[in-house]
Amino acid sequence: HVPPTREKTGGCMDKAFLTDYDKDWHWPSYEIPRKWLVENGLVEVGGDLDSTKTLSFVTATLQHAMHLHLGKDAPKTKRCRMTRIPHKLFLDYSEGGSVCCILQNMIEYMGEKQLEVEELEKHMLSQAKSDSCKCMEVFLRLNEALKARNAIPRPNIYFSPELVDFYRKEELEKYRRMVSRKPEATLVSSEAKATHIVVPNNVDMADVEDCYCREIE
Repeated sequence: HVPPTREKTGGCMDKAFLTDYDKDWHWPSYEIPRKWLVENGLVEVGGDLDSTKTLSFVTATLQHAMHLHLGKDAPKTKRCRMTRIPHKLFLDYSEGGSVCCILQNMIEYMGEKQLEVEELEKHMLSQAKSDSCKCMEVFLRLNEALKARNAIPRPNIYFSPELVDFYRKEELEKYRRMVSRKPEATLVSSEAKATHIVVPNNVDMADVEDCYCREIE
């Protein structure tokens, strides 16, 4: 049962962030990933991570850390490293699916850094306003792992014709060069081929937090 009204504040992270991870109705979603992790030797039966509640927390901590370190309010030095993982991948609870891949990489990272579950939040969510980031390593690793599964498409970027009404030719060329320097990005000439479309900024976009809308500068 998913409540009709879902909380966006509170929880142990105390941020404007969906707190599904902290709700008992949400934890059963992680039963298939939990079994997959046990079967693949990534989680010990009866161990600290052998819990749908804990796995939900680990996943939410990663997503929240990406929001802080790669979101619109993060320093550009971090944002230019990569784009946040699409939210839909955090909803793929299938056997061997995206959530399994996310948890596999997080568990391996926690083992390498010798992090206990109770230490993870502080480790991942600190340095939000700093140019450095302790956990950028796992962000990049996970990004590559999901790309290898074709879960994250290589960006094909299309510049909307509407832009010529808002920007000078020199400015548009500057933005095209900026986008073309992004790893594995391709500029395309038709909207039908695009995975990402650059459109003029407007008042309605101010303060938008959705992952499908972000500023390029």
